[in-house]
Amino acid sequence: MANKTLSKSAQLMAARLAAVQALYDIEMTGHGPRDVVASFTARGGTAELEGEEISADAQLFADIVNGVAAEKASLDALVAEAGRTKRPIDRYEALLRAILRAGALELQRHLHFDAPLLISQYLSITDSFYERTEVGLVNGVLDSLAKQLRPAGDRPQGALPDPLADPLADPPESPADDERG
Repeated sequence: MANKTLSKSAQLMAARLAAVQALYDIEMTGHGPRDVVASFTARGGTAELEGEEISADAQLFADIVNGVAAEKASLDALVAEAGRTKRPIDRYEALLRAILRAGALELQRHLHFDAPLLISQYLSITDSFYERTEVGLVNGVLDSLAKQLRPAGDRPQGALPDPLADPLADPPESPADDERG
């Protein structure tokens, strides 16, 4: 299959999928994050989406993999508290843990990405591996985390615009635009 470069949204989705797979690999094989990131880069930095190899956002991939590795204990505590059953994360299977950890990290760290869009992409990833029950679990946990980590859905001042937003929409007005009026 050809390596295809698509929209930024597809590259971000590919990075998230590849990161989840890398986190699973780390847990199952004991490879370190540095080795997994190097292997990803060496094989072209792609992920398969809908039957096509898509170039992934390498920066996002590395940030998720390294961030989860560095903050695993605190992410596990966040996920355990966010679940309806307050179940320890080690009670879930490895791939589900990888999805929950990656989603939690992004909700906590990547405030420039819209929470509903992040959750939607992690639900798509979950749906490609699991049935409805697990998709519902991931949705519940990530939605709870979004409410906890991003009260009222607000973005911090100075946050970057959402790269997944509609590129054809009018840009938001800045305070400087009001002063020129």
